Amino acid sequence: MVLRASSALALAFAVTGASMAARAEIAVSSNDAHTVTVNGQQIAAEPVVADTLSILDLAKYPPQVTATIDVPGSVVGPPYAVAVTPDESFAIVSSATKLDSADAKKIVPDDRVSVIDLAGSPKLVQQVTAGAGATSVGISPNGSLVLVANRTEGTVSAFRLNSKKLEPLDKIDLGNPKAGPSGLAFVSDRVALVSRDGDSTLVISIDAIQRSLSVRVEGYSVEAA
Repeated sequence: MVLRASSALALAFAVTGASMAARAEIAVSSNDAHTVTVNGQQIAAEPVVADTLSILDLAKYPPQVTATIDVPGSVVGPPYAVAVTPDESFAIVSSATKLDSADAKKIVPDDRVSVIDLAGSPKLVQQVTAGAGATSVGISPNGSLVLVANRTEGTVSAFRLNSKKLEPLDKIDLGNPKAGPSGLAFVSDRVALVSRDGDSTLVISIDAIQRSLSVRVEGYSVEAA
């Protein structure tokens, strides 16, 4: 059985309004087109086509795809490989894997993180590098910081978010290249949680110092069952 990973694999919902009754208006889907699953194994797709990003209008029923553009993405990491700001103005998308440039039949870790302007016609406005296996993306509640969990590398990349652009700040080494950081969530503007594969939960403390952001690992909490 062969399955192409080009459907809605990573969805992020933007919720408008302040009330609990507010409805999600759009969904952003990152579509991995370079990977297929054959008998449970992920291999390179043939023929090779570009990964894409689709914008879905949820105000209509059934939901409708309003735009699709070329943006690198991966079947590894959904649904947190896409982050959309509450005002629906832009999205941040990570790509954990890609085809090997030296061997189109081989899938290797990727480190690209893309910023997509959703105002008007969606367009790719920036692409930066995080770390190998860039998966989960998190935006701080105040919108000033973006963290990206680099699953293959065992690190977390930190970026300042300024005028819809990412500015590299730091890379946090979790102490083990096989830590496999995946799940990532902000608890507040000062604290984020990052899960380690088969290990425990790391607490990352964020401090604002002289208008710059320093990020450090505070320690472990909540041992995995």
